[in-house]
Amino acid sequence: MNEKKKQSDLGIIIVTYNPDVSELLSNVSKYIKTAHKVIIIDNSETAFNFSILEENNKIEIIRLNSNKGIAYAQNLGIEYFLNDDTINYILFFDQDSFLNASQINELYQNYKYFEESGVKIGLVGPTINNKKSGIDDVEETLSSGSLIKKDRFIYVGSFNESLFIDLVDYDWCWRARYIGYSIKVNNNVFLNHKLGEGKKLIFKVSKEFRHYYQFRNAIVLSSKIYIPKKYKIKIKFSLPIKFIVYTTIFNNRKLRFNYIIKGIKDGKNKKLGKMT
Repeated sequence: MNEKKKQSDLGIIIVTYNPDVSELLSNVSKYIKTAHKVIIIDNSETAFNFSILEENNKIEIIRLNSNKGIAYAQNLGIEYFLNDDTINYILFFDQDSFLNASQINELYQNYKYFEESGVKIGLVGPTINNKKSGIDDVEETLSSGSLIKKDRFIYVGSFNESLFIDLVDYDWCWRARYIGYSIKVNNNVFLNHKLGEGKKLIFKVSKEFRHYYQFRNAIVLSSKIYIPKKYKIKIKFSLPIKFIVYTTIFNNRKLRFNYIIKGIKDGKNKKLGKMT
């Protein structure tokens, strides 16, 4: 199952925002040996030099010239592959995480196995916690490193662009499960990810503006019929605790407070899209 080989019907979508081009080049050079096509959708306002990547006809660069959100960018890549008859499976990455060739192949073989076994499989992804082994059925997982058969987007729908960022991946998983698809995580495939601010803390602290989307989207999604009951309970109890922690312990407390309050207000008013 770990045999390294190129998957002729696999496409990879990478969404970037102000990326480290040398690191991106390193990752893409490995992916192109495993997949048939790699699409990079760049959300950056600044024009980055991707000339070396553009020399390869197996790599497509789509520049948005503004930050339109993770879901919008991913959906562009999905639309591209839906119109490409050579691609059946799509693997998603952000710029900060990667899998090696054998890991990608293992996820691919997992997906094929579940299909052949009659499992209504929606997504197979890696783990971010390497304390377990085997494959688990889960309610949600991150989009980075996740493999999805492209026709699932026809049945489940695309990623929710109105969320812009945060909980976009969870929302898709919940919608998929609601109509009977399974979401699987392979605990033997560990997603390599650059550690960011607060990764070793109980609360993973992101940039201040992200609190707006985290609180707003959690509030909006908590009213959806397809959301697992335990997540609705989690929102009810965790958001007040996070509010206290973010606005009393970490730096830039006033700024965090303002973003959270705005997110709560817009969430209650169901005002979605990019923050204005």
